[in-house]
Amino acid sequence: MRIFFALMLTAALWACNSAEKTPAENTAPVVQDTSATVETPPAEVQDTTPPAPYENIEWKLYTLAGQRPFKDAQMTLKMEKGKMTGSGGCNQYSGAYTVSEGGVFSVSSEIASTKRMCEGLLGQESKFFEMLRGATSLKMNKVELVIASPGGDLVFHNAPDTPAKSDAPATKEAPAEKKKQ
Repeated sequence: MRIFFALMLTAALWACNSAEKTPAENTAPVVQDTSATVETPPAEVQDTTPPAPYENIEWKLYTLAGQRPFKDAQMTLKMEKGKMTGSGGCNQYSGAYTVSEGGVFSVSSEIASTKRMCEGLLGQESKFFEMLRGATSLKMNKVELVIASPGGDLVFHNAPDTPAKSDAPATKEAPAEKKKQ
């Protein structure tokens, strides 16, 4: 009798396994492909190029085509990674520039500026912007930056009290005579 029950149990198990399976049971297991590369946006690349020696310095205009700017005009230039900003004496300005090997300097876009009206300074400021737009070369030493243009040179110093090294005429007052006692 034990053999009969063992045979019946085996037959029942065999019948269960051979029964019709549902479509989900008849399909092979789905294996998800994890080897596909997922594109992620590139991380922002940081520029590790050291700044040029004339960059990150606020240069103060010393002479404009050989002439000292008006006393009230604080004309400045600051350059950083192809962008320039500063004061034209009345208005703030910005623009883009390039410097190639050999010191070839050019302003590569229009100079944008604020639109303040400063009596007596606008002619000088217009000349300053015109000379920047027409710039052809850039030279510098430790304290002086010279930007050449067809209208003359723009000579900047990196410290307001640095003596001039240009050919511009110096305007000094004659020393007062000492009184004899």
